Amino acid sequence: MSEYKLMWTSKNHGMFYHDAYFYQPYKKGYIKRYLGFIEKNTRCFYYNNNYYFYLDCEELALCKDGVERFYLSSRYEAYIKDVTKEINNAKRYRRLDIYSLSTSKLKTLLKTLLKRYEVAAALYTVSEPYYMDLLTRDINIDIKDLKPYKMPSIIKEEKEWAEMVLNNEVNSKSISEHIDKYSYLFNSFNSCALTVDTLEKRLLNRNDLSKRYRTIKKAFKRRCNNGNLLLDRLSKTSYYRMELRPTWMAYSFLIDKILKKLYPNVNYINYSVDEVLNEQFDKREDRSEFYFFRENEVEKLFYNHTYRFNKKKNSLKLLKGQYGYGSKLCGIALVKQTPSFDENEISSDTVLVIPQLTYDYVPYLDKIKGIVVDEGGITSHANIIARELGISIIVGTIDGTRLIKSGDYINANMETYVIKAGHK
Repeated sequence: MSEYKLMWTSKNHGMFYHDAYFYQPYKKGYIKRYLGFIEKNTRCFYYNNNYYFYLDCEELALCKDGVERFYLSSRYEAYIKDVTKEINNAKRYRRLDIYSLSTSKLKTLLKTLLKRYEVAAALYTVSEPYYMDLLTRDINIDIKDLKPYKMPSIIKEEKEWAEMVLNNEVNSKSISEHIDKYSYLFNSFNSCALTVDTLEKRLLNRNDLSKRYRTIKKAFKRRCNNGNLLLDRLSKTSYYRMELRPTWMAYSFLIDKILKKLYPNVNYINYSVDEVLNEQFDKREDRSEFYFFRENEVEKLFYNHTYRFNKKKNSLKLLKGQYGYGSKLCGIALVKQTPSFDENEISSDTVLVIPQLTYDYVPYLDKIKGIVVDEGGITSHANIIARELGISIIVGTIDGTRLIKSGDYINANMETYVIKAGHK
């Protein structure tokens, strides 16, 4: 079974921004247009208002040649051209007053901003450090030490504010002018990076401000130009990444304000982009938690412990394991998250469905018919234990304990490791 690595997390991302930031840019080919490839395997989780994005470590390592070709090709030049265009596009909306617009104009604007958001998100994804890190290892430089080739706006704003404070030039006029100059900088989907409050907080930490100012001056004292095309382009990407972040944040800020004005009583973050645009707010669809994965380009989405495309009460659920042992595996499912059992809960017809097989389960295994395990592969403890005891098993289903319900009838193909679960 492949090892997945957490690449980034985000708060309050929800189904809406999963769709707009991740799914649509991948689906529409925006990212592949530049990189020339797209990952076949991804994992995305959302729970407790936190979004987690994982990539397959083995597949990511194999992307190295593709990333290098991108940086050394004309596609990179086209990418930088599009990045510059998108940054300038976002600045056009900086003084937009959405409260003066009619409902129909807001809906039209919303579609435009979502399109721009998807493009900006794709451009930002192309600049992800986990891609650049594949190349920096070969040129003996840490990705953390790769400085932008010139000062990004968000750093330039810090520098100018620090100079104003240290030179005692702060007054109501200079504050107003500073905020107006950098009003396009955003640091989250629901807040502007610059307000009077945020600037006043910096005033209270004069020593930290002075130290930060010296660090900025030192870091950007001279432009990075090493005569190495790859390194110079990585440095340029580092700069444009910092310019892009407030760009797509500005789009999401406006999208959030528009949606809250249009649908004040709807928690839009739990719906997909199409559902929002078509006003399909079905409260029965609970996406406060969800799990999305792409495996060899086959996509599945689960929410509220239900497979999205299997909503019928008696529909058959299909899962596929990574490996199995035994000639036959069928029986009645008993789903357990921990090895605790009630009296008479287990019978000779029981198929135990568990996250992982620990030795705490072993005393019960001689009483059951088979095992289905979320984790594991050919060399896993679960597979070894089952072989020793002569019990049929399928490991590596990933979502067995989520999808299978206690009482479901399980029938597995021990050659393909495909499991059918539902009513007999």
